[in-house]
Amino acid sequence: MKAIPGFIAVGVAITAVIGIGAAVASAAEPTGGDVLGSLVENYSYPGVPADLAPVLADRKVELTSGDGHIVLNSVVRVDENCPARVAGAGRIVVVAGPQLDGQALTRSVVEPADTIQLCFDVLAASGQLSLKVPAVYELDGRTAAPAGQTVKSVAKIQPEGGQETVVPLSSKNTIQVGKGINEANADATLLELVVTGA
Repeated sequence: MKAIPGFIAVGVAITAVIGIGAAVASAAEPTGGDVLGSLVENYSYPGVPADLAPVLADRKVELTSGDGHIVLNSVVRVDENCPARVAGAGRIVVVAGPQLDGQALTRSVVEPADTIQLCFDVLAASGQLSLKVPAVYELDGRTAAPAGQTVKSVAKIQPEGGQETVVPLSSKNTIQVGKGINEANADATLLELVVTGA
């Protein structure tokens, strides 16, 4: 058997190392439905379109941390529909009005552009997202369950100057909080969304 010249052997070894490295890197990259995986979220995290960052910053919305199973899909005006969700995903919609620094909200003088809907996709039967959404007045979990799943969903809310409270979301009705219950109420801040298999 002929000896392999030294430079050929080195070349083969380098090629093998590069091939192994590429395979490891490829295996480490998230794919398909696992694009977000386990992550720490803020308004520049992967998966939120860059054009949403100014809207979130302007509204003082913070997406703090989560397991990647409840993700922000879009932000739209209250008189618009949320865009299509990821195939098979559930949907939670959070409605937030303008921050009026303690003043009573008079819906008749609030323009649609002043009130936003944050549209969250629910990608699994269990998920958690810590966030901060000021001036929340309505939560819609009627379609929170992903396809073929049954889930319970809850939201942690804190009224301005009040105690945190956990509010169960309904599969039949939207839930009013803060000024959504009474226009004279203090603003309520959404702190957490949690979905668990039923």
